[in-house]
Amino acid sequence: MKARSLAFFAAVSVSNVWALPGSHSPFFPEEDYTLSLGSCSTSRDVTNNHPPEGVVSFWRGRQKLNLTMVDGHYVARVYSEAKPASEAVHIRVPATMPFDVLEEAVCADLNQDGRVDWVITLWLHGNGFGANYHQRLIVLSAGDQYRFWVVPTMWPGAEDFVTFGQLARVVMVTTSWVNTGNATVSGHSYYVYDLWTFRDGSIVSANEVDARFPKWVWMTFRENHKPARSLPETLQRKLRQDRIGPQEAL
Repeated sequence: MKARSLAFFAAVSVSNVWALPGSHSPFFPEEDYTLSLGSCSTSRDVTNNHPPEGVVSFWRGRQKLNLTMVDGHYVARVYSEAKPASEAVHIRVPATMPFDVLEEAVCADLNQDGRVDWVITLWLHGNGFGANYHQRLIVLSAGDQYRFWVVPTMWPGAEDFVTFGQLARVVMVTTSWVNTGNATVSGHSYYVYDLWTFRDGSIVSANEVDARFPKWVWMTFRENHKPARSLPETLQRKLRQDRIGPQEAL
């Protein structure tokens, strides 16, 4: 996986650790599973109001996704040849600034059904370490309909889309942060990486394709890609029992 270039904004106070995202990742530098996916053409017509109003459009060929900022949130709708191809779906992610919708987006056939799907990145703001949290809006074709998903992650980038030899499908990596707090004698912080794939109109776990996943990587002062060995699986499950995975926007 390619190193991430975004800056790490603040130390994690509980573990007193500085960790650059490029120095911690689920794969070792010699493991490059990155899959190149198609990009979208984009246009933006958004006001500087607070909250912002307007539309950001992402298209490839004759398929287009409009993401409208209205009343402090998003409304998403797919168009085909300028005609609506889905219902207008409310996305439960706050829209607070005109550029919360990042320009880089994926337009590709994620579920391998011959139709365009979309991956749009939404910034969640926050201070310090919290500024690294994002939501991904993923729009998947499902027959003659579309399904809309929101997926939390950190430091999203093109290198999050990978492929493995034993799995022909597109695989997406998500990143989360866990601190052991009072669960252990001395609290430590970890990045936890999960794998997901796209099946019809759904996003499903793909951790089974690599025995290292979900992969816990201890945040240290030095570069680290090794799976953490110090936490028993029972504790790992307990620490993540309230985690939020992909959520469908209904």
